[in-house]
Amino acid sequence: MPFYLKASEIDDQLAGMNSLLIVPCRFCPAASLAVHEKKPFIELFRHFFRTEAYESFIQSLRVDLEAQGIDAEVFNSWMPHHYVACMWSTKRRKALVKRAKEFDGIVVLGCEAAVETVRDAIGPGSCRVIQGMEVVGLMNLLPKFIFPSTVSLEVQSMTMHRTGGNQKTLRSPHLHTLIDVQPSKTQNIMDKREGSENFRCEHVRSS
Repeated sequence: MPFYLKASEIDDQLAGMNSLLIVPCRFCPAASLAVHEKKPFIELFRHFFRTEAYESFIQSLRVDLEAQGIDAEVFNSWMPHHYVACMWSTKRRKALVKRAKEFDGIVVLGCEAAVETVRDAIGPGSCRVIQGMEVVGLMNLLPKFIFPSTVSLEVQSMTMHRTGGNQKTLRSPHLHTLIDVQPSKTQNIMDKREGSENFRCEHVRSS
């Protein structure tokens, strides 16, 4: 089951930064944005295996950082086996090390495992690693294929992540739960596109 992720507050970690490399995992965050915006996860003939809602979020984050005078670039790859950050090959990690030398810091869009993958790859003291997203819970998803090449995701249940080891699973017909999150830099990017004040995800199961 993929993680459901929300944007983290990163403003207080940007002091003194002149350049940032955005390192996106394209699995759990992409699924989260697709669910949040109720848009397709995959549209093969339009975006290959990338998720439009997530790619738009990444680019908006980059524009927002550059508006603050921070040079921001994305650590990109079109190879599907590079999409899941916590499963990167040695070659991919070495490529990150080489690219990271050009930047003051790295913003990782992914779970804690993705962040640790980046930290392990670049080693201590290389550059600052900022976690740009955090885990809200685990999603039980039902993929739906729409001819000819679209895949959408329907949430069946959500196991909420709580500190102290306590977990709560929400299931249909009670999946009308709104997850409200305080505004943050990356979250505000979503809000600008949607015209809302809060980052909310409504989990609904079709009857």
